[in-house]
Amino acid sequence: MYIFRDIHPTLHASLMALAAPVFDKVEPDHWVGSHPDGDTGDEYCPTCCQKAVDNINAGKTADGTESLSNDQLEAIQEEPVFVDGGWTSEYDKIPRCTTCDVFLTGSLTDTAIDGELSHYEQHGSGPESGKIEISSPEKAYELLELAEAGLSDNQIGRLEAFIPSVEVATQTVKGE
Repeated sequence: MYIFRDIHPTLHASLMALAAPVFDKVEPDHWVGSHPDGDTGDEYCPTCCQKAVDNINAGKTADGTESLSNDQLEAIQEEPVFVDGGWTSEYDKIPRCTTCDVFLTGSLTDTAIDGELSHYEQHGSGPESGKIEISSPEKAYELLELAEAGLSDNQIGRLEAFIPSVEVATQTVKGE
């Protein structure tokens, strides 16, 4: 079994330190249950999901900017929308709230893993290609999510090919 933190303890510790502010803010994933348009693919943090539900039940779109159609209003009368979720689901991308962009809990599908690996492969995978600089807490979190996902043998090989190119920027705290 591939355990990134055991194979690359120094890199893992650097990424964890940089990503710490993000880990403190990750929210459970939620979505609007019984949406009149079916599964819209929108994921929300709990607060934003409640706002979307309140907007829809008030006859507006999830973002509150437009009125719903008569068909949508009838559907809501028959079955009001509600906050659904709160457990980890699978995603084809690293999940973020549709409204506020906070990271959400979730497992990555092979599609997401392959997409993230392709991103890093295109941005440097060896001394001749340059370095992959991870300089923000968000980017550190995303790389950790990828490295700690359930990777296939092929995906592990792809990850290991660019890991030597990764450089983690250190952040300084104001006043230091």
